[in-house]
Amino acid sequence: MPRKHGFGRAVLIGTVTLMCACAALWVFASAAFTNPSDPGGLAFGVVMLVVGAPLVAAGCLVATVCLALPALVLAELARREPWPWVLLSALVVAAGPFGPWTAFEGGWPVSVGVWLAAAGALGATALSARAARRQVAAVGAWRALGRTLCRGAVACLAALVLGFAVHGVALAAGLY
Repeated sequence: MPRKHGFGRAVLIGTVTLMCACAALWVFASAAFTNPSDPGGLAFGVVMLVVGAPLVAAGCLVATVCLALPALVLAELARREPWPWVLLSALVVAAGPFGPWTAFEGGWPVSVGVWLAAAGALGATALSARAARRQVAAVGAWRALGRTLCRGAVACLAALVLGFAVHGVALAAGLY
């Protein structure tokens, strides 16, 4: 007998989506903010990827269960399930741990940027979890997982291109 709510599938797909978002952010930051003439930076990045992947997976699982699914449930409780309401509820939920009042080096612009980035990642996770609850039964869990991973790979490639573009603009502007 299938489960009524499908939260298991939502957690699986939501966690993989958040892992893809973290990978895309890591690729963007690596491409945009590292010195390409430093060969140690690439080796450090590869080691951190291998060692840190299980920790990132565990963190993404906790963030999906504790932040993204509550955002989805908040949107459902408000009887507002279209995607803008899910993103708005993710913005509200992300305000707790990542709100603009948190102290980051760089002042309030960095704090607001972190809050919006966290809300965007949680919103994407909540939307993919919502889709998993609705559609995975029709297409199968493995196919939905494959689609999520393929889209995450495309997001990482786009982040790499964007990161190199930002790095090139920063070099041309003399910021490095």
